[in-house]
Amino acid sequence: MTLAPPRQPRVWIAVAVGLALHAALAAAPALSLCSDIAPAALLIDGTVCQTSPDGEIQTADSVEELSQFINGAAFFHAEYDFTAAAFLNCVTDLDGQPVAMMISLFNQGTSESAEGLYDDPQSGSGDPIPDWTGNGEARLRAAFGSATVQFHEACFFGQVLALSDDAAIVDRAVCLASAMAGLIDSVPARTQTWSAVKTLYR
Repeated sequence: MTLAPPRQPRVWIAVAVGLALHAALAAAPALSLCSDIAPAALLIDGTVCQTSPDGEIQTADSVEELSQFINGAAFFHAEYDFTAAAFLNCVTDLDGQPVAMMISLFNQGTSESAEGLYDDPQSGSGDPIPDWTGNGEARLRAAFGSATVQFHEACFFGQVLALSDDAAIVDRAVCLASAMAGLIDSVPARTQTWSAVKTLYR
């Protein structure tokens, strides 16, 4: 008669899993929480996509400071765990005439908050951008003499506003947004969800 091997108590299995995860985290390279990354460090400086900066980068590290830039919409961002923002005015040329563009990048703390803000109808609307290269989503609204590109990437919500809806200007606005999303994606950051931790360290 063959005896079955004794069962391992479930508590030991849980301990083994916990120890394995702890070891993986300890061996992994040090990463910052996404919420700790300053948007100004990821803001495209305006020297790409045929644009140039028109002034210095401005920052907001509280809802009160944010209200100086976007007024009542600051509290809307606060509903989605706003932590910091950066803004830059740019200029580009169309047939010899300057066209103003404004770049905004908001750190919303987590990817879930950034996506929630993006999905909220109050944040804006537009058509999905085909062949978007980011990991998140992006949309474009071009009408009535302006174009707005919005996207979410990791814990960030970004926007590029151009004061023209000319096709060439629209392309440059999309180019700026795509460049920012790529820069965000290139920075290693530890996200704040269990599922992301499992994916990052498996």
